[in-house]
Amino acid sequence: MNRILNASIAAILFGGSSNVRPSNIESRVFQAKDRFQERAKQISSIDLAKIGHITSKGRVQDLEYNHLEVIDRLIAGGKESIPFLISQLESEKKVQGQVLDLWYKVTVGDLAFCLLMDFFTDPTWTKPTITGLTWEEFLEVEKGSDQAAEYKLRSYISKHGRRQIKAKWQRVWEQNQERLYWDENDRCFKLKPL
Repeated sequence: MNRILNASIAAILFGGSSNVRPSNIESRVFQAKDRFQERAKQISSIDLAKIGHITSKGRVQDLEYNHLEVIDRLIAGGKESIPFLISQLESEKKVQGQVLDLWYKVTVGDLAFCLLMDFFTDPTWTKPTITGLTWEEFLEVEKGSDQAAEYKLRSYISKHGRRQIKAKWQRVWEQNQERLYWDENDRCFKLKPL
């Protein structure tokens, strides 16, 4: 980039013309950066509070149970959607309407947490795609607990706060971001093998 800029400035200053063009590699880097910035812009305009009703069966991304525009946009954003969801984890903004069955109250932060957990759950609905991302492990609940999901989350928040949830997810992101990819067949985020 500096080489191009320097050659162009020299050409202007000394009255010549500049035929310096970015290399193929530089062009691809610029295109990838532009795509990333465009995706980030599209993702940041998503309002999780407008998600609509999520059925209690399956994962939020399972098309046989849910077909939600917000989810489609997050998936289209690829792994760049993960930092966006993490940024929403501390939000106390109340979501209007019955979004999650059997939940008394749902905030944007609750919703971001649920979406992240579903996005990292395999198609059997029982196994996380990254170790430690079951509700029980993440929220430090006794294994086999029959507590409702909302109660598990509220208990953790009352003990540790939403900031701790965000910090834990941030660590997951930082440790795995280079290896993450969306598996369209299984409709979840997975890790590329080492």
